Amino acid sequence: MGVPGDLIDKMKLLRGHGYILPSDLEMIVRELMYLKGEVEKIKRALEKHGITVE
Repeated sequence: MGVPGDLIDKMKLLRGHGYILPSDLEMIVRELMYLKGEVEKIKRALEKHGITVE
């Protein structure tokens, strides 16, 4: 899935303003949770092939 374009655009806007809206934080947290799940899938796949990852 990757990082959606709207997330990148919002992050660029936030750098200039110096504040983060709760709705922006929710979107970022959802994306981080998704990415964490993807990392876990990759770790499990690697472990099936005998590669251990910390």
